[in-house]
Amino acid sequence: MSGFEGNESFLRPSREDQGRAFLPVCRRQVEAHHQRSLDLDQSAIALRVEQTEFLIYRGRLQLRQGERAIGSGEGRVEIGRWLAGLRFEQAVHHIVLEDYIAAVEAAEARRDRLTAQIEAMLPDWELAPVVAALQTMRGMALVNAATLIAELGDLSRFANPRQLMAYLGLVPSEHSSGASVKRGGLTKAGNSAVRRLLIEAAWSYRFPARVSRELRLRQEAQPRPIREIAWKAQLRLCARYRKLARSGKPANVVTAAIARELAGFVWAIARCVPTRDAA
Repeated sequence: MSGFEGNESFLRPSREDQGRAFLPVCRRQVEAHHQRSLDLDQSAIALRVEQTEFLIYRGRLQLRQGERAIGSGEGRVEIGRWLAGLRFEQAVHHIVLEDYIAAVEAAEARRDRLTAQIEAMLPDWELAPVVAALQTMRGMALVNAATLIAELGDLSRFANPRQLMAYLGLVPSEHSSGASVKRGGLTKAGNSAVRRLLIEAAWSYRFPARVSRELRLRQEAQPRPIREIAWKAQLRLCARYRKLARSGKPANVVTAAIARELAGFVWAIARCVPTRDAA
């Protein structure tokens, strides 16, 4: 230790070291602030997953007992009546079914409460106009639109839609050397939550293009240019989905391709909406 006496600079960290040490602290603070704004959105999405898992397990129980699996197109009242009419050989199966039904009802009530909280918080958010504009698109209701913007923030930071597609990992990977060009699957880089959200929304474009009553209600307060982009997206993506499906592409490949183009239309709509700070 005698060799270091009187040389305090040896023990004092440099400014560069101090900056490197301070960066994780800033990053954690930013991430913590950002996470608080995403908690409600993530909880609402988690509830959808729970309900889907319940439907899978309920279907397995029914099939094991020789019952007909219920269709997704049946109404809520018909589902309740159908469930009440189920008969099993063992009484314990009725107890399990009632427990499953109670679990779904509790999850739906929680989902509705969280959705109401998201809707109540939107008016105070500077990006609320962008969320409202994105809801003019098929597959982009309140929770999806709010989650997407909460995850990505201001989309004007992307100079073009290709940057957004690459950021979300919706572009093919590439292993090229010289004149040889080899492309593989999706890079799956960037934000996985938004990528999953867009792929989920892409499934809705397997149906013919149309404006439903619910979608029309979401479009009423939006200006004509935004509605035109949303309709253009429907015409393009619905036709694209059918074309890729007819060509024999696997369903996951088709939905990934639709999700990539859907990200481009999301970028186009977001660029048409001035934020409150800009206004």
